[in-house]
Formats: sequence, structure tokens, C-alpha cells
Amino acid sequence: MAAGSDVTARFGRLVAMHRKRSGLTVRGVAERAGGISPNTICRVEAGHDLVLSSAVAIGAVLGISLDGLADPCGHCNDQPARGWTCNECGQNGDIRHG
Repeated sequence: MAAGSDVTARFGRLVAMHRKRSGLTVRGVAERAGGISPNTICRVEAGHDLVLSSAVAIGAVLGISLDGLADPCGHCNDQPARGWTCNECGQNGDIRHG
């Protein structure tokens, strides 16, 4: 998946949100994902360097489904209100993603 695409950015936000909610560190996710480095997890959370095999492994660790990831979030239409984080797509309304 291309760096900086809507899909990689959305997946990165979901990874960060689910990782924090589950109380896992970046290293903890990397270890459970089997061979993915902590640096890769950080880059995925930032919306970069996402490959399908990594997305599947990380998604399995954090319980993130890849179904519908390419579609805009129907909950917030990818535009959550300021001060809120969408529980569906993980986008934060205080941060304007480009």
C-alpha cells in the first residue's frame, strides 16, 4: 500500500488507537506480530510503509479487521468533531490529517 494513502493513514490511526486501548507497547505489538520490528510498527502508525502481510499480522494482534478499510468511515465520514476521536476509524478531530 502506498505511503501516505488514505488507507495507510486510516490503518495507522486504528493501530495506534487499538494498541493504546489494549495497553500494549509498540514493542509488545511487534513481538506478538511475529518478526515485525518496533520501527515498522511506528512507521505503520504514522501512515507509512504498510504492506499487506504486516497489516494482516498487526490486525490479528490488535483485533483490527481489514474489511472495509478502503471505504470512508460511515460513522464520522472521516471528519470527527474537534475534541473527539472516532471509535470506528480512529481519526482524531483535533488533528487535521492530510
